[in-house]
Amino acid sequence: MSSLMLVSLVIISLSLANQPLRISQETDDTRGLKPVEYAKQLHNKIAGGRPRSNRPTKMAGINYVPASTDNSIVAEGVDVGVTFWRLREVRKIDDPAVVEPTRIVKRVKGKPVELEKAIPERAHSEATWADGEKFRLSIEVPFECFIYIVNQERYIDGSLSEPYLVYPTKGDLARNAKARSGKLVYFPNQQDCFEIASLAESGRKKVAEVFAILLSPSMIEELPPLAEQEEKRRVEPALFERLLSDRHARIWKFENMATLGTSITRLEKKAGTGDNEVLTDHDPEPQSIYHVARKKGDSIVITVPIPIRN
Repeated sequence: MSSLMLVSLVIISLSLANQPLRISQETDDTRGLKPVEYAKQLHNKIAGGRPRSNRPTKMAGINYVPASTDNSIVAEGVDVGVTFWRLREVRKIDDPAVVEPTRIVKRVKGKPVELEKAIPERAHSEATWADGEKFRLSIEVPFECFIYIVNQERYIDGSLSEPYLVYPTKGDLARNAKARSGKLVYFPNQQDCFEIASLAESGRKKVAEVFAILLSPSMIEELPPLAEQEEKRRVEPALFERLLSDRHARIWKFENMATLGTSITRLEKKAGTGDNEVLTDHDPEPQSIYHVARKKGDSIVITVPIPIRN
């Protein structure tokens, strides 16, 4: 072998060694890992499923850990990202480009004060929420699918309300017919938010809002989209139970402890707008990852409770 060829091989080897490891969602080489081991691979799996970027690799702000002490082997499946965004008062150090006009009420010396601007920041998926707090969700999926969200109230006696479809509306489908890798779907949308109410309309005390997130490769005919002015629609309990049963699978959850409390970025806001705006392999990753023991492209359901602090 010539000295020139040997030098070329060394240069190529060094170049490859400096490249970030990319794991495609198409081939899962993380089978047989326990949750702690799987958590260490999540950054590469999420980044590997997104479009590539030419920007320098950003490794900071990533520390996924298992959300439970279950030490069972993680089954082969897909990773769905969910981020809880708590709307808080704007601070001087916040990026003006991500500040939102809103009406948040807080109490100062016993008197209600209205804040005209707010900013979304990441919250733990198991955080408890106080009466009056506002939030929204963003969802990132590793394959093209339609997203449906059904809401129930959980009461202090453990019972649940009837299920209600709360997403999508016809306008949601028109703006973004299908979710896909690198695209953020905001719920209820990118402008509005949900406000925590500890009392139901019936006056019953609530302990949680429960959201069932259904992912489907095709539209669910039994759940037609809401009309533009329709806030919610009752779902027949028998139909809801069947939809859940058909999509049931084992789930492992992981939390990115390095990003808790950080504010939303310009890139994340853009990734919820037009079809051409997506997150790349070097952009912020979801706060929570739900690893579902289903094949890519299968119908999936993830149940997300929002505990209410009494």
